[in-house]
Amino acid sequence: MKIKIQANKIFKEPDQSKCRYVVMKGSAGSGKSVDTAQHYILRLMKDKGRNLLCVRKVDVTNRDSTFAELQGAIFRMFGDKWERYWRINQSNMIMECRSNNNQIIFRGMKDDNQRERLKSITFKRGKLTDVWIEEATELMQSDFEIIDDRLRGVLPPGQFYQIRMTFNPVSASHWIKAQFFDRKDPDVFTHSSTYRENRFIDEGYYRRMERRKEVDPEGYRIYGLGEWGETGGLILHNYVVEDFNISPERFDYMVNAQDFGFNHADCLLEVGFKDDEIYICREMYEYEKDTDELIDIANDRGFRKHLRMWCDSAKIPVWHLTLLMLETP
Repeated sequence: MKIKIQANKIFKEPDQSKCRYVVMKGSAGSGKSVDTAQHYILRLMKDKGRNLLCVRKVDVTNRDSTFAELQGAIFRMFGDKWERYWRINQSNMIMECRSNNNQIIFRGMKDDNQRERLKSITFKRGKLTDVWIEEATELMQSDFEIIDDRLRGVLPPGQFYQIRMTFNPVSASHWIKAQFFDRKDPDVFTHSSTYRENRFIDEGYYRRMERRKEVDPEGYRIYGLGEWGETGGLILHNYVVEDFNISPERFDYMVNAQDFGFNHADCLLEVGFKDDEIYICREMYEYEKDTDELIDIANDRGFRKHLRMWCDSAKIPVWHLTLLMLETP
């Protein structure tokens, strides 16, 4: 049977890469997820003993993203003959290649239960060799390390482990940029793509993105050009990073300011005000830390506990952190 394949040339290199990490940032509509789904269907049909894990931060979101993309790829490629080649279990979200029993399963990293479930993955035949992390910026680095630890052990000749990450580059401060784009590593293949390089994009969507260039420049940088940026409430654009005197006497007044978080970072700033300008003197930005850990970090970094603290009033149940910080000797 002749297989129908829709290919964009820009994805030829990442599809051929055997690096452990293939990190693909791109604009909306660049075709990176469609290509990834098609790529894995072909790989699992060709190479016996390979198995794929698809990951989203929240497991249920796989159904309308990775599962739907992979199922769509099978339907496009094989039409109404798809059942000759693949078994698809809709309720349990398991896909299996009929010719070699290679499997595709889907997991989340939302909480400890889901993380533990991921650690106990087994397959009918072969090992976990491939991971697709869709919307990878949803994950914390600790989530990624748990996934990466699963790819271990000796493989048969010619096989290799690989994690592919696909995402829109929403934040230049994200750990993915620091870990994979800002340092050289022979195990990493990075890739960028935009909607303009997708030859299957429709004209209406193309015009919509060109319009966004005018009405939402910051959003267009990320979702149109696939460049690192900030979205959703970036308040301060005009700032300078430099060394300066943080002695309290030089400021008109100082405060501590805190936004609580766990999966999203807990942020604590020591802020000075002078002549209507704002100075960030100390900063704490920590993921997955409990109250006692945050207090220890704040004390180690020398936060001044006598300052008034302003906190996110939407999260009053954790105001005890403020009290504990002030009471710690």
